[in-house]
Amino acid sequence: MPQQDSAADSTVLKAGRQRCWQVKNLYFDCLEGHSDVGKATAACKSKRQAFVEGCPASWVKHFDALSERKRQSLQSLHANINRSAAAAKDRRDRDRGRPSSRREEPKRPRDDSVERGDGKRRKKASREDSEEAPGMKPVEVDFDADISAEEMQMMQAMGIPFLFDTTQGKHVEDETANAGAVKAKQTRQARQYMNRRGGFNRPLPLERTGEKQEGN
Repeated sequence: MPQQDSAADSTVLKAGRQRCWQVKNLYFDCLEGHSDVGKATAACKSKRQAFVEGCPASWVKHFDALSERKRQSLQSLHANINRSAAAAKDRRDRDRGRPSSRREEPKRPRDDSVERGDGKRRKKASREDSEEAPGMKPVEVDFDADISAEEMQMMQAMGIPFLFDTTQGKHVEDETANAGAVKAKQTRQARQYMNRRGGFNRPLPLERTGEKQEGN
């Protein structure tokens, strides 16, 4: 008899526990179906009553505490998500309002083949310039040509070599062949530019540098 009573009590306890879990699940599922706490309390009032009547008071208190912590965690999670979304929207609005000139353009990838080609062209051009410079033909300038010191310096600064013309290898008339004839020599105008008192590039008065004419 005692064993039969113990088995009967165990069966009743097991059935009561199953009944408690059923009404508990029905009540909390009803709460999760409503986002507003006030509406959930009114809609799930009957299920709440069945949960309180079908479960021990300690179990009801324990399940209520678990449900409250879960609700607070969900609220905190939703608040964090909303703050992150609002911050992202503010950043997009600020970026959209900035002038386009401030936005950095994406850097183009370097093309090594183009850089090598540019380097070869620069080397070729410099080599051609160096080859042409030594082979520049000097400009022959007559000794009596009217070239000022400024023009001569300008030619030197530009890298234009020049030579004074000479009579070497050229036919020159013999001045003694007609010694008895009257010769009229042209006067030569002389200017002195360097090493004179009075300053650089100050011309002298015109001078006659020819010999005395014969017959006078």
